[in-house]
Amino acid sequence: LYLFLLVHFCLLMFCGWGIGNSYFFSNYFVLGMGMWVLSDKANTTASLFFASFIAATTIGDVLLMIFFHVTENLNGNTKFSLFMTCINMLLKPVTFIYAYAE
Repeated sequence: LYLFLLVHFCLLMFCGWGIGNSYFFSNYFVLGMGMWVLSDKANTTASLFFASFIAATTIGDVLLMIFFHVTENLNGNTKFSLFMTCINMLLKPVTFIYAYAE
């Protein structure tokens, strides 16, 4: 789980360049939940919260991919941010399964 959280953090650093703050802060909240899971592995509530918030932000990523590029003027930074968001979104189901199984 350490590796997944590190990769999510690195991808979020690149996602924040051209996308709104709500995406940025909601995903950092999920990373905070992941730190809670790492600090207290015996707590099943933390794992369930983390898994549910991963699922919720994945749905938010899909909606962002559908609607954001239509309303915004896409420059180079925004295109790069959307690409990093897509990679982050593809990694989230793996993190969800791993966090839920742990």
